[in-house]
Amino acid sequence: MKTALKNLKNLAFIALCLLMPLFVNAQVGDEPAKKELDPRVKSLLDELGWKYTTKDNGNTELVFKVDSNRTQAVYFGTRTHKLGDFEIRDIWSYALEVDDDLPQDVANELLANNETVKLGAWSIFKSEGGKTKVIFTVKVSANLSKAEQLKTAVNALFQTADEMERKLEQLSGETDKY
Repeated sequence: MKTALKNLKNLAFIALCLLMPLFVNAQVGDEPAKKELDPRVKSLLDELGWKYTTKDNGNTELVFKVDSNRTQAVYFGTRTHKLGDFEIRDIWSYALEVDDDLPQDVANELLANNETVKLGAWSIFKSEGGKTKVIFTVKVSANLSKAEQLKTAVNALFQTADEMERKLEQLSGETDKY
């Protein structure tokens, strides 16, 4: 009986080890980063006639002219994320980079602005060099098939990011960086 119980425990352990990657992927849900432009994104960008470049890491960059003196860069992530059956792609634009932690007044401004936007949200992250970067991110379905919906999302994204960048420039004295 002890041998049968021990064999059953061993079998259960082996089954758990074999199934663990499935559980981890279900929780994390990230698709591996690709080094080329996702064909789903490419077809929409081409349909819109937008010029873009694909970076070495596979992310795609578009630069929009905001006015005669300003541009705003927008990035499409090559990696997608899954939540159940929903596949999500991040599209983002930078607004600020600082050497240390974000000043409290800037963080408060970003949180207050999150309340007013209809699509997307502000977030911060530390770069590999230790700088704090502020980005505005819109999460869209990776299977988005209508170019006009993508255009609406991207226009809202770069306009929101540029407006905040202008506000933060007034506080910091910097000029259009992104």
